[in-house]
Amino acid sequence: MWSKEKAGFGVCMGCLLVFFAAFFNSVYEPQQQAIVQKKSLLKENQKEIVAVKNFLNEHSNLSAYESELSEKEGIAEKLLPKNMQISLFIRSVETFAQKHKIFLFVVKPDVVKQQDELQCVAFSIEFYGDYFSVLAFLQEIERMQPFTCVKKLTIRAEDDHLDCKMIIETYAKMKIEKSNV
Repeated sequence: MWSKEKAGFGVCMGCLLVFFAAFFNSVYEPQQQAIVQKKSLLKENQKEIVAVKNFLNEHSNLSAYESELSEKEGIAEKLLPKNMQISLFIRSVETFAQKHKIFLFVVKPDVVKQQDELQCVAFSIEFYGDYFSVLAFLQEIERMQPFTCVKKLTIRAEDDHLDCKMIIETYAKMKIEKSNV
């Protein structure tokens, strides 16, 4: 049968097996997971380093880049003013209409709506004119300084002129009120 030596050897092997299982679960496996996480973090950091190097290669002259950036911010400021200038927008539409011999029936603003960090006002505009006048008027509206977006445009041909109805939206930055804390 079993001798004491074989029983001692079996107990020893059992203890070794338990020790290796405990070592694997408590030391080896967590270290392998940590290594995988560190490698993933290393790859992310390397990607960020490459992105920074690419940025520096593209913008070797940072002062020129800063001036270009401020110029673009100025353009954005013109397109998205800090406050909604409804009366100025209506005056501009009327001026464009007179310039291109367009007859305005309606220029009606809707309520100011909040969209994300922007204010938006929809205008209903009804007008008529000949083909080339309407085309020039629409091109002028398209180039307006506050950013505008034509949401709906209906054109109907009548005798010697075009009857037009459109809904146009104009945008401005939302005013952020500072709280007194």
